[in-house]
Amino acid sequence: MESYCNFEIPKKSHAFKPYIFSVIEINEFFEVADRYPKKKSTYTHLVVPLFFRLLYYCGLRCAEAINLHIRDINIKNQTLYIEKSKYGKSRYVPMSEDVLKHIIEYINIVHNNSDTDALLFTNVHGDPLSEKCIYTKFRNILWKAGIMHGGRGNGPRMHDLRHSYAVHRLQQWIEDGVNTNSMLPYLSAYMGHENIYMTEEYLHLTYEQFSLITQKMEPFNSVIPKVGDYLG
Repeated sequence: MESYCNFEIPKKSHAFKPYIFSVIEINEFFEVADRYPKKKSTYTHLVVPLFFRLLYYCGLRCAEAINLHIRDINIKNQTLYIEKSKYGKSRYVPMSEDVLKHIIEYINIVHNNSDTDALLFTNVHGDPLSEKCIYTKFRNILWKAGIMHGGRGNGPRMHDLRHSYAVHRLQQWIEDGVNTNSMLPYLSAYMGHENIYMTEEYLHLTYEQFSLITQKMEPFNSVIPKVGDYLG
């Protein structure tokens, strides 16, 4: 995979409001990712669609995807093992059929003879994939998908795929008539948050765009602090 990159990763901002992708934008994003050009001697065209699916469809943090090893993937149980991530928490993350399909294809081609201790994603030299390089691909996809980037501090950022996953999951539960208050602890555990209140922060961060969600979660709002530091 290429090691040359043109973009700098934006620094985290405590005042930053997440960019929540619409469902249409998500579809357009992955249509472009799935057509990422194949280049000689690299597997970028396979890395890109899989990596970003892990961020959105599995709600992973960027560092969690970068640090995945072959041993962390259980094809039979259709799960990923995230070991000692943020806050020192480990967890199992179920995969959708779509993500599983991409992982199987990727491993069969890229890691056909790899040891189970090998990293899932590496560059052309076998070194760990850098966040800077994958961010370059992210910006390229946004541009080709016609999704405007607001410049430094305005997003979208790669982490906003994770934010979008959480919001879209809650939206789907509401549409399905599910009791979101009872499901929030499961979402919190799935995303590897330290506690349920960190998951609630996602709702406060997106209050203006998704007021229906915060209304549905109203019983929690009286005990949850206002948005302060950035939470991932």
